[in-house]
Amino acid sequence: MLDDPAALRALDTKGMMGTLAAFPDQIRHAIALSQGVAWPTVNPLGVVVAGMGGSGISGELLRDWARDRMDVPVEVVNDYRLPAFCGTRTVVFVESYSGNTEESLSCFEDALVRGCPTVAVASGGELARRAREVGAPLVLVPADLPMPRVATAYLLVPLLVGLEQMGLAYSTDELREAQTVLGGLWREIGPESPTDKNVAKQLAHELLGTVPVVYGQGILRAVARRWRTELNENAKVIARDDVFPECNHNDTPAWGGSEMQHLFSVVILRDTVEPPEIGDRVELTKAMAFCRARVVAELRARGEGALARMLSTLYVGDMASVYLAFLRGLDPGPIDMIEDLKRALKERRAERGE
Repeated sequence: MLDDPAALRALDTKGMMGTLAAFPDQIRHAIALSQGVAWPTVNPLGVVVAGMGGSGISGELLRDWARDRMDVPVEVVNDYRLPAFCGTRTVVFVESYSGNTEESLSCFEDALVRGCPTVAVASGGELARRAREVGAPLVLVPADLPMPRVATAYLLVPLLVGLEQMGLAYSTDELREAQTVLGGLWREIGPESPTDKNVAKQLAHELLGTVPVVYGQGILRAVARRWRTELNENAKVIARDDVFPECNHNDTPAWGGSEMQHLFSVVILRDTVEPPEIGDRVELTKAMAFCRARVVAELRARGEGALARMLSTLYVGDMASVYLAFLRGLDPGPIDMIEDLKRALKERRAERGE
């Protein structure tokens, strides 16, 4: 079924595959959109990225990328309020693809009250309106994408360009390489590539009928979380994520103490630049614990720079989750339960007169 592109397009009412095909070009476009912004000139003591869901994961990717190259910390906020340390020397990026995410709007107002240099990233909505109103830097991204979760390039690249413009970290060469690597990778994982040559389709088949657990490490920690959330939203399956070496201090005993291991599959994201102590842990954990899972699969990152390695691994996960949705006979685009929850929250607040 996955080798019938027409059948896949019939299920894909939101055009998720077409949008994912454009990922490399979106990086190039996002760079151009970010270059005309009047970035803050402050010498910051910290950087905060506030955002939820598909908007929030960009901050986590940035934090992993920046960890070994920036001398100021990066904090990610997936909530209504900023941490207490935020002040006039904390650069705050507030991201909401729609521009109407209530948690992000709350953080934007919180940042203004605290006097933080604040940058908004949105396709429009209330966040863009408020940024214009108060004169805050605004990166306005395209509004025609089917879902925030396929706007990764437009939400991550402005953070990288902004940090470079502020003199905190250089990313230009890595972004160029990532475009090239992702362009080549699409030819291998896109719908026209047959299953026997397509790692994303193969992974979808392996994960079908299981509860996936995705493990990352190093710069692939947030990528593992992204895999989990894409499996949640696209394939509509329950999934978990975890990281090495932390998982060896809590998660590992469960694989030997439960009678339900056969319900789970394991996907291990492996970096090409992997410390030997991590490699030892992965191999021993596979042999001693993951051997009880129904499926154990590994995926190696592509490219030389950190961004290429991160985004190539993420790209395969995005497509694997879409293919898994198709195997389950589902449209990967709609997220009805999230929309139902938003409506229920509005109704409850209206009942309270808020």
